[in-house]
Amino acid sequence: YRFLETPQDEHASPDLKLPALSASSINTYAACPLRFYYEYVRGIREENAPEELMAANDFGTVVHRAMELIYQPCCSGGEVSTQMLSQWLDPANAIIARTVRQAYSEEYLHTKDVKGQLTGLNHLYCVMIEKYVRRILEHDKSIAPFRYIASEKRVRGSLALSNGHRVRLQGVIDRIDEFPGEVRRIVDYKSGGVSASLKSWDSLFSHINGKPGKDQPSAISQTLFYAFMMRTQMEKDGEKRNLPLCPTIYSFQSLYKDKDEYTGVICVPESGGGYSSLTDFDQIRDTFEEKLRRRLDQMFDPDIPFAGTDDTKVCSYCPFVTICGK
Repeated sequence: YRFLETPQDEHASPDLKLPALSASSINTYAACPLRFYYEYVRGIREENAPEELMAANDFGTVVHRAMELIYQPCCSGGEVSTQMLSQWLDPANAIIARTVRQAYSEEYLHTKDVKGQLTGLNHLYCVMIEKYVRRILEHDKSIAPFRYIASEKRVRGSLALSNGHRVRLQGVIDRIDEFPGEVRRIVDYKSGGVSASLKSWDSLFSHINGKPGKDQPSAISQTLFYAFMMRTQMEKDGEKRNLPLCPTIYSFQSLYKDKDEYTGVICVPESGGGYSSLTDFDQIRDTFEEKLRRRLDQMFDPDIPFAGTDDTKVCSYCPFVTICGK
């Protein structure tokens, strides 16, 4: 119940970090309610044991930080032109190399000191990350010009359950940009290969047993969650709906594989059959809110226990597998 909104919340300082559910925590519940219980209810955290090889989440964190640093001068509506991107992409300027090195030092080596040459695995990791950052910027160049609104935008809000209680929600949007007169994009970076097509609305905030990660709808539900949170916060702040919100996934692997055709725009099922590109979140907002509320109703139902998943493949990468005994 620590995630439920109380009457005192409206008088609380905005800087007070009250517990709130994120899209990833809701997706954790969908994969395994028991893991959600251990991690988010009991607050048990996996120990960060030192690893010789870089973990996938660390790789993604460095890429996120590098993109944030590169676009830092453009935040708050600065125009991003093809000329600007060409300058960043020019190897002679070494802008990408310097930025990746700074991001790698901060996020992985945990130091602000970026002097001296990186060697061995550290150098190889930076070279790999540079390739991904370069590919993102090449894609951006193909769709420029646009305006860059924000990086790592924190959003908070709440949603009413069917019983009237409200649940606090939060999220961090990787990137917000805008094509004036067209759309404002809510962009989520994904280091793995994920699908941008939602098979069915019933699969939203669900886990598909036995399927590999790329077939899970978690990336889609997370990006739609951010669009929902952004629209909710805009309404709370009295900001007018000038442009439709376009939820977009930047899958690093897909940007490489389908670089000439990839847009990252999410495709959703249509009522009459088939699929359509979602360029205006408000078109499916009511459907999304209904699916989100249904999942939250289940999470906060005292008659539904935090049971372990039946999909044992999930257990193979769960840090709590020794606790639950699977």
